[in-house]
Amino acid sequence: MALSGEEHGQATQLFEESLELSREKMDTWGLAVSIMGLATVSHNRGDSDRATELFEVSMDLFREQGNKQGLAINNLGMVMYSQGDLGRAAQLTEEAVALLRELGARDVALGLYNLG
Repeated sequence: MALSGEEHGQATQLFEESLELSREKMDTWGLAVSIMGLATVSHNRGDSDRATELFEVSMDLFREQGNKQGLAINNLGMVMYSQGDLGRAAQLTEEAVALLRELGARDVALGLYNLG
């Protein structure tokens, strides 16, 4: 909920707490999700460089464990779009759509929307 408004400090604090708990439990999925949350906060704050770095770390963690949900990939695509890197944005979004299709996920429409 903190992400939905201007409460970036609260969102950052919550994601950092989640990150620490995930590290303590050696929970790779939790790490990936927490880092993706921090990346989203960075993007919302206008720090595209930090968002890119964190989304890439999150993507790598998801890939390491064979997770094909594609959300971090799609989010990084949106950061690339906002930076004007339309080629990379399209590549990432297409990859996310392919993963979502493979899973039969309902969110394929969102990925296709982002490509439009």
